[in-house]
Amino acid sequence: CDTCFEITPARAQLLKNNGFEVVGRYLTGYLGEDRPKALQDGELQTILNAGLKAFVIYQENNRQISDFSFYKGFQAAGNALFAAIENKIPQGTIIYFAVDMDVYEDQINDYIIPFFEGINRGMSKNIYKVGVYGPRLVCSRLADAGLAVSSFVADMSSGYSCNIGQKMPDNWCYDQFKEISNYNNELDIDKVTYRGNIEAISSIGEFQEPVEIRNRDTLLYIEAIYDVAEKYLLNKN
Repeated sequence: CDTCFEITPARAQLLKNNGFEVVGRYLTGYLGEDRPKALQDGELQTILNAGLKAFVIYQENNRQISDFSFYKGFQAAGNALFAAIENKIPQGTIIYFAVDMDVYEDQINDYIIPFFEGINRGMSKNIYKVGVYGPRLVCSRLADAGLAVSSFVADMSSGYSCNIGQKMPDNWCYDQFKEISNYNNELDIDKVTYRGNIEAISSIGEFQEPVEIRNRDTLLYIEAIYDVAEKYLLNKN
């Protein structure tokens, strides 16, 4: 399943007792003004202690086309990177970046692909990998473009044009298919099929000194600023 609710020890045990194996959680964000949907301090260890595994999602809105551009993808990568490090997500883990809406094919070309180009440009090399949460056609197009190594498919949105008549992306790992509100009077969940082709998170990560990561990321950001400036100048001319 995936959920925007904190997994407490009691909730972790509830899910484990009811046959769940893997839990998807968000790296950042709030529901409303005061309730966080993001992983809390120590929550990942709580999930693992119950015998569950985890996967992680990055989503800040991403429900309208204006939320997608190269620059916004670059920003998303930086936010996701630091949130993952803070939560001790192991290196090599896939972060699933959300496209939580239906789009037309020309919008995939004009907005979604540049957004994921920005994500890939902003992600530190050899720390985390880029995945996508979205409808089938979006996932397939990003996989074909080499911009997402794994897909978390939004099949629950069955009316999306990017789902209707579209085949599953070859690289799918998670398939979201049913929403359940107030599960056991404890939390809201989305039920998810786990293909098992990619190992879910099963341990806490260990990292090099943060200053080394910051120095490397600063250089990457400077390079990316030049890329953004170059794209702007080319479009202006």
